[in-house]
Amino acid sequence: VILTMGTPINATLGATTTHTVSIQGQTPTVSFTVANQTVNEGVVATITAQLSGPSSLGVSVPFTLGGTATNGTDYTASASPIAIPAGNTSGTISVNLTADAIAEPNETVVATMGTPINANLGAITVHTVTIAAQVPNVSWSTAAQSTGEGATAVISAQLSQVSTLDVTVPYTLSGTATSG
Repeated sequence: VILTMGTPINATLGATTTHTVSIQGQTPTVSFTVANQTVNEGVVATITAQLSGPSSLGVSVPFTLGGTATNGTDYTASASPIAIPAGNTSGTISVNLTADAIAEPNETVVATMGTPINANLGAITVHTVTIAAQVPNVSWSTAAQSTGEGATAVISAQLSQVSTLDVTVPYTLSGTATSG
């Protein structure tokens, strides 16, 4: 807004006769909508970045990925940055979690926001996707067997899938035979 003085009454114009007022636009903040989520292998985890309000400018939010899961093996993700077009209030990262049928402990994918363009960082700038542990089932190989006296009975347990963890199965003995 520009104010310009006209011809004054009972005064003369001084050196400064115009005044400019610049209206600064509001810069939105950008945050992840939640700090974490837990999902299973074989699904697509969606991480949402949310603006505090709509913007007349497009917003770009760079991000990095880390964590204990391996990119390309345990997951693939959409490329940085998150793009939020003008007038919109959110954008997403898609994390495709690989179903590898291998029992393993929890793994994580951690997305961390960098410095956004046309927005400021908000409260939640780190989001952790926890890939739920894959736990195998364990069963006896067979439900029953017969052996003669003096023979050795071999009883096997088997897992429903390969495991990256050692599995220990406690058991008890009972029945009509006497140990020893």
